[in-house]
Amino acid sequence: MDINQVVNVFVTVVVQLMNHRLSNGSKIYVETKNGMWINFRPQSFKKKLKSLVGEDLIYEYLDYFRRLELIVVSSGEKRFTNITWINKKTIRVITVERKKLETLIELINNSTDKD
Repeated sequence: MDINQVVNVFVTVVVQLMNHRLSNGSKIYVETKNGMWINFRPQSFKKKLKSLVGEDLIYEYLDYFRRLELIVVSSGEKRFTNITWINKKTIRVITVERKKLETLIELINNSTDKD
């Protein structure tokens, strides 16, 4: 596994989840911090990740995402989730910083443009 593979899987998971709509048309993520954070239910994120890499590699990828700071976790946290306020409740979510995601997408697009 290399950095390109990890980044491509990360971006694919997030973009596919952001493009997915429920039967009523609603999104399966919630934005917080004025749209700067994109929050997913851990089950949804892991299910999509599993569909791309298989069950055996889910936690290896999540560990890379955490160590590369592609997902937001509390300082020193060993979990893959972040605690945030949504609808007046604190819940654990997998959080992605929008700016990092946009930067990764730009870099991927720039590298494929050169091929």
